Amino acid sequence: MINARRAAVLPSLALAAVLSAVLLPGTARAQFAPDPVTVDATGRIAPDGSVTLTGTYFCTPDSGPVLLDAEAFQGGSRADLEGSLAVCDGRQHTWGATGRPAAAFAPGAADAKVTVVELSKGLPFPVDAHSFETGVTLVR
Repeated sequence: MINARRAAVLPSLALAAVLSAVLLPGTARAQFAPDPVTVDATGRIAPDGSVTLTGTYFCTPDSGPVLLDAEAFQGGSRADLEGSLAVCDGRQHTWGATGRPAAAFAPGAADAKVTVVELSKGLPFPVDAHSFETGVTLVR
């Protein structure tokens, strides 16, 4: 149920981030590195079928709250992986996200997408977003 709710909210957050970037050019934005998020080349499939991706991220302390959200895709199946709140202190950190796809993933090639969304410091409104997509290899 949480994944369905998040799946319904994330497109709205992404749209709001884009609109705010266009319509509110004076809004303060997080200071992201040129590549604020990475995805490790190898992901894991657990015995229960859940998929785990890992990687790194970077953001500075002057940003508002920053959320990380990940998805994995293989064939026609998608896994919405748990999101997390980033620690923005100017240092690189590791992240990991796990979720269960609707249809089982198999070892081999898959696609990963990680989205970093900065929220405003007061009312939680998206002010910036970056997505990173890459291919990964899933192993058991």
